[in-house]
Amino acid sequence: MNALVWIGLIAVIVAVLEYWWPVEIHEFYNPRVGEESWGSRGGIQWFIDLKRTGSIIGAPNAFGMFLVMTSIIAWYRWRFDKNPLFLGIIPIYFASIFLFSNARQSIITFWLIFMLIFLYERKYIHAFFLSVVVASVFIIAKPFMIALMKVGKHYINNPYGIGPNIPILGERASIWAAVLYTLIVSPIHILFGYGVSNDIMLLQIGKQTAHNIFLTAFHFSGIPGLVLLTMIIISLLRQTKRLLTYGIAKPFLYSFYFITIAMLLSGLVDSIFFFNPLITWVMFPLIACLIKLDSLAKQEYKE
Repeated sequence: MNALVWIGLIAVIVAVLEYWWPVEIHEFYNPRVGEESWGSRGGIQWFIDLKRTGSIIGAPNAFGMFLVMTSIIAWYRWRFDKNPLFLGIIPIYFASIFLFSNARQSIITFWLIFMLIFLYERKYIHAFFLSVVVASVFIIAKPFMIALMKVGKHYINNPYGIGPNIPILGERASIWAAVLYTLIVSPIHILFGYGVSNDIMLLQIGKQTAHNIFLTAFHFSGIPGLVLLTMIIISLLRQTKRLLTYGIAKPFLYSFYFITIAMLLSGLVDSIFFFNPLITWVMFPLIACLIKLDSLAKQEYKE
């Protein structure tokens, strides 16, 4: 847990370096990708030029969600250890999401998940003060936030004509419609999908994923893949919630519970959860720890 907090801080430092020396950082971390820079949000400027970075995760959206994960962990390390250092790291993470990752779903997910945390723990006074801070940030950064939500109108043509007239989500909606169309025109693939090589998606839609974890699983593996993904997510949430009643390793369990919710929220408009290798590598040891705690809880129950 602590290691992930410090890795998050290292990722922020790498992101700062990537901001100034993108070519060198990309050559070191992603030599096969061929990206010299992740570019910017259509030339949006604030008090600094916003050049997107992927840091050690390798992609801006995934980097943003990684910092959401480490923010949740840092919160619970502070919550249980009362070490102000962990609390002080969270604003650093958020600033990096805002300025370097510049991922819209990560910015929104960050605030949604922390409001859920405060309400879940009955910390209403914290939620009130957080609301004031959020309102202040959005008022100060209103022109930037409006521009950020409207950029990236890379609509994917689809026979339904869905997308261009939908505010903010138009780009995503057009991709979703195009993905569903490829399944409707060839219904046999609803049963077993097109395969994870996703050649059809890349060739016909121009995207590697459907920018939605459920649609991506549906397109890759058909109904079995969609059902399996749904069962995994439900199981992770249910098992974590059940283990919380035993009172063991609560900092880990609370962190994992809200990390899963955060990844699920983000996954509704992206396919990072389960489909980005580096994020998955982070999740695997956390899932392994959850299984170990489950085993210990069952032993305790038998005794």
